[in-house]
Amino acid sequence: MKYLEFKEVVGDWLNKDNLSHIIPSLIRYGQEFLENDLRLEPMQTVQNIAIAQDTQSFLEPDRFIEMVSARLLSADDSHVKHPPLNKKEWQYFVDNGLPYTDARMPKTYARINIAETTDASLPDTGITALSGRSFLFDAPADAAYLLEYTFYRKELPFTTDISTNWWLTNAEEALLHATLIKASTYLANDDPRIKTWLAGYEIAKSSLEEADYRARRGGQAPQRNASH
Repeated sequence: MKYLEFKEVVGDWLNKDNLSHIIPSLIRYGQEFLENDLRLEPMQTVQNIAIAQDTQSFLEPDRFIEMVSARLLSADDSHVKHPPLNKKEWQYFVDNGLPYTDARMPKTYARINIAETTDASLPDTGITALSGRSFLFDAPADAAYLLEYTFYRKELPFTTDISTNWWLTNAEEALLHATLIKASTYLANDDPRIKTWLAGYEIAKSSLEEADYRARRGGQAPQRNASH
């Protein structure tokens, strides 16, 4: 299904002519709702970036949601992989006087906001000139590396009537109900359809999560607690 068709489907479900002009916004909000609520394997992507000697930070990747893992690879041979880096909260750096000033192989990283680096009470990161959200190593790199990291990434928004994305191709029902839930703000509180849409979303969400679980575990179904 393409974006134009999906807009028409949403319009049919809403059956509210006075909401037709905001359907594109509702779909965008519905997609954001899904990306905040779900953590599915197809949402993950892997990227490699070069880390020069003495590098202390790296910028948050485009359309970033949440980091899964990161590790350093040899700059000369990417098959040589070092142990995964430890992910910590920024407060851990503050509490432990990080980052170190002497170069060494980074073992830990934390996500920071550049505005925080101007706070005199925090360690001097030396990266205040950067813009946007960043990740800081616990020490300047002692050599050149490749950084391989896996993260959850947002899907591209719809830009044309013929565009599509992973949600619309693989999770149309979840996207539909997420969009309708966002539209419920503009309906009367006693509109009986709202409960139906909420229930439909939970069913679609559970189906996606179960399929994701089985895919990760070679078809094994998730264990469920037996009722007594």
